[in-house]
Amino acid sequence: MLKISKLTKSFNGLNVLKGVDLTLESGKVMAVIGPSGTGKSTLLRCINFLERPDSGIIEIDGVKIDASCAKSSEIYRLRRKTSMVFQNYNLFRNMTALENVMEPMVTVQKIDKASAREKALELLGKVGLAEKSDFYPRKMSGGQQQRVGIARAVASDAKVILFDEPTSSLDPELTGEVLEVIRRLANTNITMLIVTHEMKFAREIADTMIFLEGGLVAGQGSPSEIFEHSGNERIRKFVSMAMEG
Repeated sequence: MLKISKLTKSFNGLNVLKGVDLTLESGKVMAVIGPSGTGKSTLLRCINFLERPDSGIIEIDGVKIDASCAKSSEIYRLRRKTSMVFQNYNLFRNMTALENVMEPMVTVQKIDKASAREKALELLGKVGLAEKSDFYPRKMSGGQQQRVGIARAVASDAKVILFDEPTSSLDPELTGEVLEVIRRLANTNITMLIVTHEMKFAREIADTMIFLEGGLVAGQGSPSEIFEHSGNERIRKFVSMAMEG
């Protein structure tokens, strides 16, 4: 389970997150939507301390820390509970697809290379890239690189996978292949928090959704509640415009 209470973050005096609360049950998928610049990516980066929150409580799978006074050892324990799929892939350019997927297993989990290789090949097969295992990122399309990134995130054996606009850097024709991989993951009981601008995809895949605006959760509910029955006029307008786009 992921639970966040009163999470805040500011940059140079600008309050980006103003007290975010959310709870995501194990095995569920939550989509985070909202206008640009409202703190969605910052929220993800604060969860795993790529950005250090100013205050708030973060709890993942029994590891609970106070962001205002968290020690390095506590942050390390929390980070091991998450993995992240970035907008721009963040693959190691000097490693093959196989080596990129093996990396967290060998360096973090201390799995022997033979076992890590076997699991990495299995995961590359699941994202449709078994034949690309020896390819370097420069020889792969953006969609293929992102699928390697997803396989690497799964390989880390994290309790929560964080997706930060996983298709935003892709051409439209490549978006579908990445979304299909995430759809399949959603059916395997993996806990996922997904920041996305793909409204139709979010509606289809999410168990629950939050609408983030002005650094706060302005609305939360099932896809049906957000898309069809929201009592918040701002959310209704945003969803309507996004779906038309």
